[in-house]
Amino acid sequence: MRKTTVALLLGFLVLACGQAPRTTPEKGDVVLFVGVGSAVTALDVQTHRAIAQLPRGVASADWKHYYVASGQTLADYDPISGQVTRTLSLPGDYTLPVVTATGADGGLSANGQYLVLEGPNDGSSHLLIVDTAFTKQPQRIDDLRGDFRFDAISNDAERLYLIQHTTGEHYYVRDYVLGAGLDPTIVFDKSDGAAAMSGLRLMGVPSPGGDTLFSVYARKSEGAFIHQLFLDQPIAICIDLSGPGYGGDARAMHWSLALSRDGGRLFAVNSTLGVITRLDLQGGGSSTVPVDGGAMSASAGAALTPDGRHLIVAGNGVRWLDANSLHTTATSLGDWTVSGTAPAPDGRSIYVLGGDGRVAQLDLSGKVLATFDASPGYPGVLLGSGFFS
Repeated sequence: MRKTTVALLLGFLVLACGQAPRTTPEKGDVVLFVGVGSAVTALDVQTHRAIAQLPRGVASADWKHYYVASGQTLADYDPISGQVTRTLSLPGDYTLPVVTATGADGGLSANGQYLVLEGPNDGSSHLLIVDTAFTKQPQRIDDLRGDFRFDAISNDAERLYLIQHTTGEHYYVRDYVLGAGLDPTIVFDKSDGAAAMSGLRLMGVPSPGGDTLFSVYARKSEGAFIHQLFLDQPIAICIDLSGPGYGGDARAMHWSLALSRDGGRLFAVNSTLGVITRLDLQGGGSSTVPVDGGAMSASAGAALTPDGRHLIVAGNGVRWLDANSLHTTATSLGDWTVSGTAPAPDGRSIYVLGGDGRVAQLDLSGKVLATFDASPGYPGVLLGSGFFS
């Protein structure tokens, strides 16, 4: 992590309206979590100060827990204060699994009740399933010969899905059933019977109930695809997306997913390629259209507003697309290069982080409510938000 980045965040922000900011956080303040290199900074929006620094780890969906595995200890941090609230001794050196091509950590079940850790590979793969209540001894898995990596875990921890790496670029998705062991049948694509996969996982989003995981993968020589993995049964569906492979066009690495809160619609967006695919997960239909307004030169991904009415596409500025028509209804911050967006914890507004350190708050229609100035620099990626308490 760059020292200049820490200085930037510690010396953060003056309100655009000119009011002198408070210097002490108060209960109810909005806190933004900014990924900076391999760490996370908690930034109080009202005081404009960094109030906590967190090491590399993985956060629960509500940002109330933040888990860090180091050596033989698993620590649960309060991400607001940066203080360790609980620790658990581990039976060896275990680490959080890396789950994206950019090196993000993962391992949590969708409901946050279980966390999977990976041990060193000595010809066999070693995994640990931790109950995040810290009231039970972790469950060890030591019977896997070969190279197996975490992919997903069901909410009840009865099924653990693993990536089995073989020779070359291909790999298999395998189903490990607790109490029974590794299912000898490879998890296959129900749509065409394909077993082997290839590609780099860019991101994943769980369904509202946590019974399905949607992941988008980029491939070197072919277009990207969505991997729909059913966590209560060993079945997967692969959905091809338009566009080139990343071997010939680096823009193919900029896909992101946005899932509606009811789980009915999934959007796959690549703003630099200028394409959106919308999937009707209940009716089974799909459509692919150009991004209204054309391709962007930069990408900060895509997200749905909490009310589900707008699809936010960010990069060089922010576009607000009607989620039904996919037509642009508003544009904001056209002179910004955006590095991340996140909804406010109450769901009533959206925060946007610029590549130069500026932060903006927008309402759900795209109107700018406030901006905060920062010194030039690279602040990182906006990961989430919470309330100071």
